[in-house]
Amino acid sequence: MNIDAILLAGGKGTRLRSALPDLPKPMAPIMDKPFLEYLILSLYNQGISKIILSIGYKKEIIKRYFCDYNPGIKILFSEENTPLGTGGALLSALNYSNSENIMVLNGDTFFNINLQKMYDFHLANHSYLTIATKKLNDKSRYLGLPVENERILKKKTPNSSMLFNGGIYIFSRSALNLFKSDKQFFSLEKEIFTYFFDRGHVHSYYEDKEFIDIGVPIDYFRADQFFNQIKE
Repeated sequence: MNIDAILLAGGKGTRLRSALPDLPKPMAPIMDKPFLEYLILSLYNQGISKIILSIGYKKEIIKRYFCDYNPGIKILFSEENTPLGTGGALLSALNYSNSENIMVLNGDTFFNINLQKMYDFHLANHSYLTIATKKLNDKSRYLGLPVENERILKKKTPNSSMLFNGGIYIFSRSALNLFKSDKQFFSLEKEIFTYFFDRGHVHSYYEDKEFIDIGVPIDYFRADQFFNQIKE
């Protein structure tokens, strides 16, 4: 795949602090590896060899672990010296990539989809932004996205269905470059997504596959079983 990936791994993980007091959230240990390593290996195994880690909170721990990780995987570090939010972190990390399209993933979730198929779908639809989606089961924790004919809408309509945001995104770089903000700290979901929803050409790539979120302790403690199942 001719695409770079940005992993947003700079958050403090305040909801997980009771279970993980001394590590950044993406470095939460799962069996014998940090969670972030599973994400990186998944990207590499699906054909992505250049990965930009957007890091902030306790970034030295992440840099130390991955600085000489694997000669076959090019890992670069986009470092926050002051908090930028998910939106500011993404735009800062773009400086380390020159691919025409860019894949962006949350550093605390894993969605076991076929990334090549998502990339092909994004190109075939000439999409500004493609979001990986699945069925929305837990409406108490997650907000749904209104989808109609594989397009994500700004507002729900009578014919749209509500799907869950799986935390994997592909942006057209030329479209993303049009987004501007006067603020240093801003949100990917609230501000960049809103910008694209207002302009259309946002698509839903649907796969109802396994998903895990280590953002809260109850899911973090389920992760060992989840990744054991993937390995089998």
